[in-house]
Order: sequence, then C-alpha cells, then structure tokens
Amino acid sequence: MEAKVIEKGQIILVGFSFFGDPFAESGGWTEENEIGRLWSRFEAFLADRRDSIKHLKSEAVAYEVHVESAETASKGHREVFVGMEVEALEDAPFEMLVKILPPTRYALFTLKGEQIASDWSSTIGQWMLKAGYEPAYAYGIQRYDERFKGVDNLAESVLEVHVPVKRVERVSPDGDKALDFVEDNLKEEIAIADMAHAAGYSLYHFSRTFNRVVHHTPHDYLMRRRLSESARDLVETNRRIIDVAFDYRFNSPETFSRAFKRMFGLQPSGWKAQGWGDERFLMCRWTLEHLEHINRGDHLKPVSQEKDAFQVAGVMTLVQNRQEAIPQLWKMLAQELAPVEGSRTDGNYYGLTWYPQDWKARGRFYMVAVGVESPGVTGSALVVKTIPASRYARFIHKGSCEDLKLTRDYIYQTWLPKSGESLAHSLEIACYGRELDADQADVEWEVLIPIERM
Repeated sequence: MEAKVIEKGQIILVGFSFFGDPFAESGGWTEENEIGRLWSRFEAFLADRRDSIKHLKSEAVAYEVHVESAETASKGHREVFVGMEVEALEDAPFEMLVKILPPTRYALFTLKGEQIASDWSSTIGQWMLKAGYEPAYAYGIQRYDERFKGVDNLAESVLEVHVPVKRVERVSPDGDKALDFVEDNLKEEIAIADMAHAAGYSLYHFSRTFNRVVHHTPHDYLMRRRLSESARDLVETNRRIIDVAFDYRFNSPETFSRAFKRMFGLQPSGWKAQGWGDERFLMCRWTLEHLEHINRGDHLKPVSQEKDAFQVAGVMTLVQNRQEAIPQLWKMLAQELAPVEGSRTDGNYYGLTWYPQDWKARGRFYMVAVGVESPGVTGSALVVKTIPASRYARFIHKGSCEDLKLTRDYIYQTWLPKSGESLAHSLEIACYGRELDADQADVEWEVLIPIERM
C-alpha cells in the first residue's frame, strides 16, 4: 500500500460524536456497533434538516474522524466524529458539534475493495516506519465521497484514509537498526530508550510503531530473544543455569526461572535435563523479511475450524536440515498417482509434517499426499494415513515456498503464545488445493495447525 503525502489547510467539520469503545458490541463494518449507530443518527439528521447546515463545502463528501485518548491502547476508548465540512461556522445547527482540524501534512492512502475491510492500520504503520514519518496528531480521517458504495458493497468501493504525519526527528543516521541492536546487545544492560535511539526515532514513535509492525512490544521481543538464546545455551553447553541467567541480564535465578517457565512451560533445570527443546517455539532473530511478510495484509489472522477425520495417500521421508528430498517426493507422488487418479481422490494436494521429540537433531517426517475418498490404492507404493478429527487454526500463507518459514515463525513464535491455545498434536498441514506449482514466486495456500484450549 503506497501513500501520497499532501498538505491540507484547516478543516472545519460539523456533525455528531461518540466516546468509548465503538467496537465493544461488534467489530468491523456493520450498522450494529456505535459507529454504525452514529452514522444512522447523522444520516437521519441530514434527511430531515440538511438545509439547516450552511456553508457546506461539498454535498457529496462526509468524514469519519477517530481521535485517540489515553485509554485507547488499554480499553479501546476513543472519540469517533462523523460529519461534513463547512467553510464557515456561522449559523451552524445548535444540535451539532464542531470539530476543527489543524492545517498539517497528511499521508493519503487510497483503499479499494477488499483493502477497506482489511487491517490496514498495521500496513500504514509499516509504511510510516520505512518512509521516516510519525503521527503529527493523535487522530485519523476516513473521507467518503461518491466512490464509496456503502458497507454492503465494499468490493466496489473506494475509501480515502488521511493520517496526519510529520518527519521523524532522527537522533542517529543509522535508521532502522532496532532488531540488529537487540542482537548485538542480548547480553548487555539495555533499555527501550536505547533501542529507540539505535533506530533513530523518538521513544514515543518507536514504541507504538514497533508494537504495530513487529506484533510484539519492544520489551516482549527483547525478553523472548534472551530467553530463547538462553534455552539454546542450556542444552548446547555445559554452563550452569545461574551463569546463563546472569549472561542474559536476569538479576536472579528466581527471576530467570519464572520468566523461562512462563515462556516454555518448563523450569530451566527440566529443560536442561531433557537435553532438547522444540526449535519452533524459540524466538529466532527476526529480519526485515519477517516484518514485510507478516505485514502484507490480514491473511495471517487465523480462522478456527473444526475438521473431520480424513484420509490422504502419498509418500513420506525423514527430512533433516537439507530439503533436497522434497521435490523428488512430489515427482514420486505424480508417478504413483497415475494408476489411481479419478473418483478415489478428492484432488487436493497436501504437505504434512510430523515433529517428533528432538526433531531438530533427529529430523522430521514429511509426507506429500493427495486426499483420498477411499483407501483403494493398495496396488501402488503410496502410504495411506488417516488424519484425526481436530480443531485447527487455519492460516493463509502468501509468498514463495521459501517464505513458508516466515509464516511458521509467526505462527509458533508470535500467534500461538498469545492465543490461549496449545498444540493438540505434533502435526502441521499445508493444503495446496487442486493445483500445485511450488516454483511460483507468489503462491497462496492454507496452513492448518491442530489446537486445543490451554
């Protein structure tokens, strides 16, 4: 999503407002929440008394302004103002409120179709970080004109979003170096202000933008990286737990143990005694590729899905660090499917991964398969597996096959720890649909993770 930076003078609006959590009852684009009711109230006034609004600048343009408060982050409370622009305040209807927006610079985003209903706030935050802007004021504008066709026809609509911005006052020429700064100082005493300084941003802008773009607060990301590296040290070295704790700037073994168990569900002594840890849950060093991948849209917001047991037929191997065997598996599957193509397959291709204990050292089992409606493949070399019924978190992966690691990192290191869910079993399913072209640079398929409430 690209932005156009424009200068605008003072904007005078008359209309109605609401303060509180507008999405407490219902989120999204609906008439059943406070924003929908606010628009209904405004439209009812226009239907009855439009002529009482003098000096209208345009009959075809309306505004929705969201003004953040001190309670926006913690409680979702904000002011929402809907109204129209006037050129002067003389003779404004006494029932209406007035909102005067100062002259300032705006980043103008034009949203079309499905972009309107997406979570575009994180995309805007990522653009601001890259472009070197920060909020000039704590409000944002949605501008509606004749191109907006209504909440029931978002697919054909166009919406303008105006965000007041100013250039970031950089304190360092290094730019976006927060992630590198964390890596260079995992074993040093650092504060969030130090991370902001290394990135070249004000503390206010850095904290808000980091949380929006990385999907972790700066403190949470720093703690997860330290705990993950300490977890590796516990199983890969002979160092004492207390020494590892002090290495990563925990001020006591008790503090370290509490944080460690909160993240991994196991005391450091138990982790060290078992001699391995599930690498999927260790927070890896995130890169700009991670940030770009997770902020491409809202496709990584999962949907909970109940799925009945189903059968697949395919070929399987043990995969360790090297991935060369996987393309060969797909060729073998195509050869073996020839005699059994038809009504006994459902046409969907799957990549299934089983993670045994200590899989990082021992390898993981990988199966390429096709869904089958009956196990009538006894004459071939295909293996038939029954996938048990389960509740799944369904994610949409977008990108290349190589980018799948970025999706996995987000699922296991960011989403799952915050979700209140745990893995029901050690299976991971990629559903490629009825067409498989793994060589494309921009593919889209489902990733299913079996889950259960903690």
